[in-house]
Amino acid sequence: MKSFFKSLKEPITSVEQANALSKQAKTYFIIALAAAIVLVVLGNVIKDANGIFTVVALIPGLFAILCFYVVYIAKRAKKRVQNLTCDKCGARLGDPAHTESEEASRRMVINHSDNESTGTVYVKVNFACKCPHCGTEKIFQEELRSGSIKVSDYSVNNDLVSVDDLVKGYLAGTNVRI
Repeated sequence: MKSFFKSLKEPITSVEQANALSKQAKTYFIIALAAAIVLVVLGNVIKDANGIFTVVALIPGLFAILCFYVVYIAKRAKKRVQNLTCDKCGARLGDPAHTESEEASRRMVINHSDNESTGTVYVKVNFACKCPHCGTEKIFQEELRSGSIKVSDYSVNNDLVSVDDLVKGYLAGTNVRI
């Protein structure tokens, strides 16, 4: 379990690393989900301790949610690594000197509540990476989360990131906005 938490702190740099993290997270997800179900069933069988077992079942339940999220992150990181690997020679792509990018489109997903509206902004970016070793060009498109805009009766707040900063983060592997 220690290595699982340590691996969460390290950036994913290979497909094998992403697959290993995903497999480990799926295993822990199944274990945590089973533990939560057992605790809830025990709580229903032992009527006097129902509340205690239900509260304790929240711990593995929350851990299961974390593991599910880690599987999603590993899947996204694997796609990023595959995009930034030359199909011909296997070299790493994404060097800013050999990469061009342009914004293709934007979309906003809007959620309304009683007193505020929140819009999440997604940007589709076209990438053209040239391999520094063999010269092969790889073209792909990626949708990146730019941030959100929150509008209430009294204020407007946003945490939007520029497309240039999104691209730099994507190429460096530091863009973890979902």
